[in-house]
Amino acid sequence: MDYLVVVSLGVLILVFAPILIALYMEREKREELLRLPYFWRNLILIIVMLIIGFICGLAVSDEMTANLITLLVGLPMSVVGYRWALQRLRNIGWSKNLVWIALIPIANVIFSLFLLFKPGQNQDQILKDDNDIVSEAT
Repeated sequence: MDYLVVVSLGVLILVFAPILIALYMEREKREELLRLPYFWRNLILIIVMLIIGFICGLAVSDEMTANLITLLVGLPMSVVGYRWALQRLRNIGWSKNLVWIALIPIANVIFSLFLLFKPGQNQDQILKDDNDIVSEAT
């Protein structure tokens, strides 16, 4: 019974810690993230995690060690991913507490796609400023 309690507490910490750390970090900086940088950053994050998982699966013969390495690398990467989601939510103008949706299976995929395709509040102003810079240069 004690083993089950320790494991369940460990799982809760591993699930909630990245979001709590990202929320704490987001308190210090007020940055926004547009759609295209959000897409490229997440794509690179996914590719890096796939490569690390593949290498751990091939190079390490012990399954427990491979899982531990993947977990130790995956936790900081998930903090980064949640931080980007928070920045994207700020750009959309929505509450940062919506990042908790990322813990719900299937809903997290829909939420990520929503963050990818929803235009930000000041997206038009940024595009207008970019067009003004280009027209002034020519």
